[in-house]
Amino acid sequence: MQAYRILTGFITSMMILAGGQWSIAATAPHGPYVEGEVLVKYRENRAPERAVHYRSMWRMSTVRTFEKSDIRKVRLPADMTVSQAVALYHSDPDVLYAEPNYRFRLQTVPNDDDMARLWGLVNTGQNVNGTSGTADADIDADRAWDLETGSTEVVVAVVDSGVDATHPDLAANIWTNPNETNNGVDDDGNGYIDDIHGWDFVENDNQPIDSHGHGTHVAGIIGAVGNNGIGSAGVCWRVSIMPLRFITAADYGTTADAIEAIEYADNNGADVINLSWGGPDYSLSLKEAIDAVDALVVCAAGNEGGNLDDVPLYPASYESANILSVAASDADDHPAWFTNYSDSLADVAAPGTDIFSTVPDRQTLLSEDFSSLSDWSVDGSAAWGLQSIYGNEVLTESPAGNYTNDMDAWARLDPLNLSGLNGTRLDFYITGNTAGSGDRLFVEASTNGTSWTQLWVGLDDGPVQAITGTINAWQLAVADLKAYDGAASLYIRFRFVSDASGTADGYLIDNLAVTCADTTHGINAYQYYQGTSMSAAYASGAAALIMAQKPLLTPTEVKLAIESTVEVKASLAGYVATGGRINVYNALVSMAAVDLQSRATSTDRIDLDWTALEPVDSGFEIQRRAASGDDYTTIAIVGIAEREYADSGLSDGTTYVYRVLTLSGGDHTGYSNEAAATTPRSVSAGIADSGGGGGGGCFISATGGEGHLWGHLNLAALQLLGTSAAILLAWLQIAHPRRRRQCMGATSPHLKVHSRSSRKGLDRIR
Repeated sequence: MQAYRILTGFITSMMILAGGQWSIAATAPHGPYVEGEVLVKYRENRAPERAVHYRSMWRMSTVRTFEKSDIRKVRLPADMTVSQAVALYHSDPDVLYAEPNYRFRLQTVPNDDDMARLWGLVNTGQNVNGTSGTADADIDADRAWDLETGSTEVVVAVVDSGVDATHPDLAANIWTNPNETNNGVDDDGNGYIDDIHGWDFVENDNQPIDSHGHGTHVAGIIGAVGNNGIGSAGVCWRVSIMPLRFITAADYGTTADAIEAIEYADNNGADVINLSWGGPDYSLSLKEAIDAVDALVVCAAGNEGGNLDDVPLYPASYESANILSVAASDADDHPAWFTNYSDSLADVAAPGTDIFSTVPDRQTLLSEDFSSLSDWSVDGSAAWGLQSIYGNEVLTESPAGNYTNDMDAWARLDPLNLSGLNGTRLDFYITGNTAGSGDRLFVEASTNGTSWTQLWVGLDDGPVQAITGTINAWQLAVADLKAYDGAASLYIRFRFVSDASGTADGYLIDNLAVTCADTTHGINAYQYYQGTSMSAAYASGAAALIMAQKPLLTPTEVKLAIESTVEVKASLAGYVATGGRINVYNALVSMAAVDLQSRATSTDRIDLDWTALEPVDSGFEIQRRAASGDDYTTIAIVGIAEREYADSGLSDGTTYVYRVLTLSGGDHTGYSNEAAATTPRSVSAGIADSGGGGGGGCFISATGGEGHLWGHLNLAALQLLGTSAAILLAWLQIAHPRRRRQCMGATSPHLKVHSRSSRKGLDRIR
């Protein structure tokens, strides 16, 4: 695995002095970036000439040009810093911009791994992972599944830490490149050999295996196979998940790899691109790459608990038309305690706490509790050894006390055989401190025990190439070993180096493990995570479900459908621009293929009429539910020419909710909005007023040519009113034949999308 060094340097402006020294005026970036690389955008007509100039004059070579944006990744000479290179480019009028190749981190907070319910899909107020929620604080997935369960024609790219494509709850929904075969040849000519199920942009191979777990968890929220009798279910039961790995097990990825993955997704037909990660630095390169794609790009708002207006997180904070930025809500429809927020930069909220989903199962190759050093060798300096801490043996570079000045000592694990294995990684727990930044602990790997590569180590505060400073409490450290998958022998060692400026107690290491991907997928193949990463995945799943039902919608139309149909919550006001949490059922119904109207015509009858907005093949299925219930019952199936139905034999003073589904053979192909009406209360019930419990029943209606002049009058009520009142009512109808006053259960305005090419667009109705 190629090693990088994180810098905390500067974006600079500079000039070259006569003495050949760099004069730098610096502005500090907020986050880490890759040493020795920058991203550059030339003016279009000057790009080839200027690239040659920088190669010949400064030994700055272009290693990759991104197709859609024409951004170039440039490798710097060894004696030039990133700050100096950026400043040099900024002084050139033929350069539009230059910037560091920033690193990004995943947006998640891992939690327990017990089995649980999927409250984000269906919330009954049940106890989930020790917390009870509020009924219906969910995305109404169960109601949405009555209308649509997804389609493998919709492709969702998960640009993340990879995806476990063998997971039994994901395997059937993994994207397959239709133009590629496993033959060692780039069959489709896209520059990637045998990219049958996605690509790994870290190791540049066709195995985007998830040794972290995050990408698989995200993929399961979007599209774990539904109704298969095992595990969890995604928002989409059927979908094509495209695994694209650019983040390692140590939780870091670069801008350049992200851009390449995003361009790959777009070039290979992704409809939705899920980006559940972020960083503090504004990268114009990344923004241009996102702006250039045709897909809807769904981004996690971040987990710092801050206002994005004050401290942005990218890419979620880019003001791009195709980005949907998602904050996290909890099981009570409150903002999650960790979520970033903004009433302008965060668009919607979605479930993000105690989210249960798929993760890769892991096989343990080696587990070391340091009860002895039988599997270890040391360099003979007697520096490394075991130390007893409250009766527990741990590994340390200085078991007798403080380490010494000018140390360079190692402890090496006996070689491991990784033949036939993949997705390997190293985990260990660490605590301790050093006297200064010159005292460092390295984790190194080798296939021959002679030449060593320093590994990046993921810690709570981010990935590092050398561990230094104070770690107050035990924390998990992770190193990615995927670059060594299949190696016949792999050596791992800890190497401690100190300078001459002071000493300290050093580091303690315990509970080391080397693991790899496992295909048995037992109870550990599902876990709880929480974070805006999970929230973004819910929104991506909702977008994919909408696209399955309305394949002709543009990404902008899908984004609008999600935003305009949120459940507005007072608790979310000021936290997201829409003030609400997504509701995929509302979004689907907002694009109804049928416009349904309902009205009560007597104490036991409600009349329905509808207009079909799209062609109908076979007929209509009419369904009804009680206002207080969620389950629809089919009450009639009528022919293709029918546009009216009278539902009789109903209870008085009762609200009923209706919908109409379009049929092709026996399949549902479309649906209407929901329409509610309330039957009036009968006279015998002792109601002497205008009737109609719940706002229903009292109305004066004239249909103006529909043939129902008196059909909507309550005859029993007329008898009570007397002759004079009856004459007055009749006069009102004759004088105002097109006036309708209805006191019935009101239906909410809904968004209607016409997906036929002749009427494509979004229209507000009612």
